[in-house]
Amino acid sequence: MEQESKEEVNDCDNQLDAADSQLRKAITDRDEVLSALPENAGTLEQRIRDAEGDLNQCEDYLPILHNLQAAQQRLETSKKHATDAMHGLKIARSQWKKTLQQLGLADSLSPKSIRILAEGYESLTQTRRRLKTQQDELAQRKIELSTGLQRVEALSMQLKVAIEESRQSQRENKSQSAMDRSESNRDLSRNPGAEMRRTEEKRDRDRDRREQRHRDEQLSLRAASSAALAESADGPLLKLQELTNTLAQHKQYILQRKELKGQDEELARKQKSMQRLLDKWIRSRQSHLAELGVENQEQLEELLSLKHQYLRFEGEIEELDSRIRGIIGGHVPYESIARLLENTSGSELEKRWDTLGQRIQQAEERIAVLLQRQGETSQEMKSIAADRRLAEAKLELACLEKQITACAEHWRTLGSTTSMLEKVCEVYETERQPETLREASAFLKQLTDGKYVRVWTPLGKNALRIDNDKNQSLPLEVLSRGTREAVFIALRLSLAAAYSRRGVTLPLVLDDV
Repeated sequence: MEQESKEEVNDCDNQLDAADSQLRKAITDRDEVLSALPENAGTLEQRIRDAEGDLNQCEDYLPILHNLQAAQQRLETSKKHATDAMHGLKIARSQWKKTLQQLGLADSLSPKSIRILAEGYESLTQTRRRLKTQQDELAQRKIELSTGLQRVEALSMQLKVAIEESRQSQRENKSQSAMDRSESNRDLSRNPGAEMRRTEEKRDRDRDRREQRHRDEQLSLRAASSAALAESADGPLLKLQELTNTLAQHKQYILQRKELKGQDEELARKQKSMQRLLDKWIRSRQSHLAELGVENQEQLEELLSLKHQYLRFEGEIEELDSRIRGIIGGHVPYESIARLLENTSGSELEKRWDTLGQRIQQAEERIAVLLQRQGETSQEMKSIAADRRLAEAKLELACLEKQITACAEHWRTLGSTTSMLEKVCEVYETERQPETLREASAFLKQLTDGKYVRVWTPLGKNALRIDNDKNQSLPLEVLSRGTREAVFIALRLSLAAAYSRRGVTLPLVLDDV
């Protein structure tokens, strides 16, 4: 019994330690979950419901997660290349401005007409986008979003190829002015095709200016020749040499002008092709954004941020789920905990939490009492083990047990004998009554109309017992006087009959008849 008490106390200690550790861990997890959740005026159940709604909404974007991440990486690479290109563009712009100043050209062109065309195109694109957004449904939008991601990937590859071609064309340009002109065309490509007309007009004006300069150079050559002829003959050879050098220099200028003119025409053709390609890319980009259901790149980045937030929430939910599974262990099925959280409000959970805390406190108090009792019991066991009277008591107990065994055997013998005697008495009282009493019973039954049916005497007793029709055995003293007289008359009649059978005739005296 003491060993069982010790085992129970140890089990209680282990269970309390496990419950205490689980309680502390649950409190820590609850604080972490509450700190991670956004602060609002709603209840815990409402916040859990809102979080589940957000989670279900974010789960709709899960199939395109990996494609979106790959597209984001490609987009970052494209941004890096675009940054490098912008840096080169700034350098080219500065060099182009210097070249324009050296050539006497204007530093900027009017973008008014191109802006009007761009505004009209943007309005048309917005109208198409609104129409497309109203017609699309949620399921179709998912499919279109997946298709849009594939198009983003293809567009990114086209952009890389275009950048490589642009770099190759820049390396093929031999002069700084040609590279500056190409960068200027990039500035013009930011505005749609109406600017091309003004560019062609400016190029015509530049061509007229170069032709005027050529005529001026011819006139200057003629003036120089006339001046040389008008001079004296002191240095004719020297003057002739100077004229020859000047003529060669001007011929070189003419060749350079022709070369620059050819380069200008080639760059104009490249500019037109690049402008068409740029317009195509702009239309493709606007169409792609419209298919994605966003107006600009900022909204697309917002969708990506929602994806990242969804992933973060999913990771937190998995972490909390693993913590809950670690806390409950194998004591309670996880499905039971889930059903409890789904069908129970936050206030009820807090009430259960308080109730469990009170039960734990009561268990701790009970454990303290049990520990105290255990200490007292251990002390009593030590004192009992030190007491020598235990051996004497055990010896006396053994003797008493032997005596009890002997008495029990004797009692069993007496019980058997008593049982047999009781059976013999019962047989005698029922079957071995005197003949006189049997006849008296018949007379009594007739006298009482069957109310009393038997007269008999117990074994070893000098007394009469009367049985009624209800099998009740009554002593003679409890009967009424008339009944007793009837019993006595029946006895007298039976005695007279017995003596008459023996040949003895006795007078029968009856009183109060």
